Amino acid sequence: MSGLQHTHSGPFVRSSRLVAYLTVTYLVLVVYTSLHPFSQWRAPAQEVREFLIAPWPVYFTWGDLALNVLAYVPVGALVTLVLIPYMRAAVAATSAALLAIGLSLSIEVAQVFLPGRIPANADLLCNGLGALAGAMLAVVIAGRSQPFARLYRLRERLFHAGTPVDICFLLLALWLATQFNAEIRLFGNGDIRHLLAERSRRRLQPPHLRAD
Repeated sequence: MSGLQHTHSGPFVRSSRLVAYLTVTYLVLVVYTSLHPFSQWRAPAQEVREFLIAPWPVYFTWGDLALNVLAYVPVGALVTLVLIPYMRAAVAATSAALLAIGLSLSIEVAQVFLPGRIPANADLLCNGLGALAGAMLAVVIAGRSQPFARLYRLRERLFHAGTPVDICFLLLALWLATQFNAEIRLFGNGDIRHLLAERSRRRLQPPHLRAD
């Protein structure tokens, strides 16, 4: 369930399980989209930390930079909203930004071992800026709890309270997220014809020619 708590910074902030669920779900989506397809892992030919001191990538566009910033705004905002009922707003925002930067760094290091991914210091910088912006935005949101209190009361009036309804909201959010990427097969989305074609081809092969 949810509760209303008073933070060290003054305003009342609602501690909601739904926010925690959204945070975990979004973090999983960030990791999934950053490391997909999780295959062909191999030892890198270069130092793992080499991308940190590499020159600014020449292949980056302003669209790439903006996307890397925007992708981490929800990370900073959601983690801050989870932490802010338990600590000062500034401490919560700083902790959220540092955690997001740590996540981004971990993902960039993991991408060194994936041939289909290119780690870049520009990604890390943009992700950090996005997380910091999101954390600051969350502090502003937490300081204006009145509109969100109305939104919460509307949610309680229109929907049943409790974890099952929160999970339904999460499933709806996940379904909406899959609409942005045709390769995601979650909820039956994505183009799976090549999988069916491969299975049919293997079925038609003589048994002694099948790989398995």
